[in-house]
Amino acid sequence: MDSNLAVLLAIVVADVCVARTTPPAFAQTVQVWSECSPENYTAGSAYGESLRGVLKDVVDAAVSGGGYAAANDASGAAHGLAICYADAPPQVCRLCLAMAAGNLLLACPRAVGGAMLYNNCLLRYAAGAPFLARPDMDQEFSFYNPNMTSAGDAAQFGAALSRLMDRLALAAASSSSSSRGRRFAFGQTNITGDDGSSLYAFVQCVDDLSPDDCRRCLQSIAASLPMTRGGRAYSLTCYTRFEVVPFYRPPTATNLVVVASPASAPASPLLPTGSRDGKPSKLRMRLALAVSTVAATLLVISCFIVVKIRKSGKFQLRIIGKNSNPKENIEELLDNYGSLAPKRYKYSQLKDMTGSFSEKLGEGGYGMVYKGTSPDGHSVAVKFLHDLTRNGEEFVNEVISIRRTSHVNVVTLVGFCLEGSKRALIYEYMPNGSLEKFIYAENSKTTLGWDKLYDIAVGIARGLEYLHRGCNTRIIHFDIKPHNILLDHDFVPKIADFGLAKLCNPKESYLSMAGMRGTIGFIAPEVFSRRFGVVSTKSDVYSYGMMLLEMVGGRKNLKASVDNPSEMYFPDWIYRCLADVGSLHSFDMEHETEEIARKMASIGLWCIQVSPSSRPTISKGGFF
Repeated sequence: MDSNLAVLLAIVVADVCVARTTPPAFAQTVQVWSECSPENYTAGSAYGESLRGVLKDVVDAAVSGGGYAAANDASGAAHGLAICYADAPPQVCRLCLAMAAGNLLLACPRAVGGAMLYNNCLLRYAAGAPFLARPDMDQEFSFYNPNMTSAGDAAQFGAALSRLMDRLALAAASSSSSSRGRRFAFGQTNITGDDGSSLYAFVQCVDDLSPDDCRRCLQSIAASLPMTRGGRAYSLTCYTRFEVVPFYRPPTATNLVVVASPASAPASPLLPTGSRDGKPSKLRMRLALAVSTVAATLLVISCFIVVKIRKSGKFQLRIIGKNSNPKENIEELLDNYGSLAPKRYKYSQLKDMTGSFSEKLGEGGYGMVYKGTSPDGHSVAVKFLHDLTRNGEEFVNEVISIRRTSHVNVVTLVGFCLEGSKRALIYEYMPNGSLEKFIYAENSKTTLGWDKLYDIAVGIARGLEYLHRGCNTRIIHFDIKPHNILLDHDFVPKIADFGLAKLCNPKESYLSMAGMRGTIGFIAPEVFSRRFGVVSTKSDVYSYGMMLLEMVGGRKNLKASVDNPSEMYFPDWIYRCLADVGSLHSFDMEHETEEIARKMASIGLWCIQVSPSSRPTISKGGFF
């Protein structure tokens, strides 16, 4: 079934075919609320590692274990909760939690605690003692159908709803908490005086609540719902929903409550799923595009598998142990590459090249970059890397991956240095720096112009096509983002920073890989979880699509401070511009440049489809 996203984009951009599949139920997933604790943890701290592990474990456990999981790491530093509401199908549960995990890390970078609530799921974490055993009703939210009950029927409707909710709250509270995911109840009743129509409802509590706390929580949130034809109410520990049409699959008898109307016979059996969903219009705010933030699901986890290429040109996987000597590992790997390795420089030569490191170009988590002059008189950039205590995979990837490439849109590696504790990479110098500083600036479109931005986008696509298909060993970059695109004096883009790259056999369509890699906001869903598909060159296509959207919008894909909450996640925002009004007037551009922006945005949206099979290859993305 074609997704709404694909259909609308096909209408907006006739020359880009974007008909793809997206689970229709996923288009109904809507973020309700999020909160981050004011306390932060230090980057690289043990708590950060603990948190990432707990979030992954709790999401995986909830997806595979019936929609509920709570976990903490061995040290007890971080505690997490993931819950899917039982009225959501398993597929929606999986996608909802993946969205929540990605968005939560994006919205709460380095926050000690955080929570993200969707209409179909909840993800929450905190430091220290578990927070699950106590009710949390500080935050309550409700959505409702704008169609009110008639004045004559309000009394009967209210009585039926109150009666049904009381019975369901009691049934859910009485459920055995030893059976995970079972503290919920479905039910229905007839509404007397309302043409004999039925009322359907569902309630659920966090499993760890006591029966009394569960009942009190449900009664509290249900009290906030008006007498309308349907509604939902949430807190962080319980949830309820009611409609005048069936909205759930027939549940097991142990979770089904049929409440007879005082003046009527018992309600008829539940209808099967497939009836029209009656949930309120306010819940139709988001579309299938929201899945792109799954890319932001987790930070990079260190991986100890590297590719070893023999002199024969064949390659194999070699495991590097955590406790082995990193310098010896690097030396051994470089020796195996023989003539494939680039020129090696001594530290004293780098000191001469850079004038004793007198001109610093930049600094980041990787280390510092200095401008220098090579022995043959060419300008170079010398990047010194921190932390030799690590196993050296990123250093070897950088040295060998780029050495095997030769393309106008891939940065040239001049050489490297490995001497004692010093590690450095020497690149051709890019006088205009990274793309990042241009696209996020207020006057970026004035500085570059839309034609130049388009040329840069095409150049990056050509560079990726070369890495994926043009060189003798296929290279998947895994970290395509504006910061890793360098611009020469003519603003020709060069793909750089191959520290996370993977080499793979050109005859194989996918890559077997352990762990995750990439940058929050650009990580493809399948890199986070193989449940979304296999890791392949399509993972780079996803990152490229997200970068295109940032180039069009002139901002990061998640913006923490916006006037309207609907603008926080940029792909949603630009999608509405394309689909709802068919123009990009919000970006204050001339008519003649609007087509360029529309095409870039549309291709970007196509590239960030949740399923790898629904994305184009980079050569078919619409630029060539």
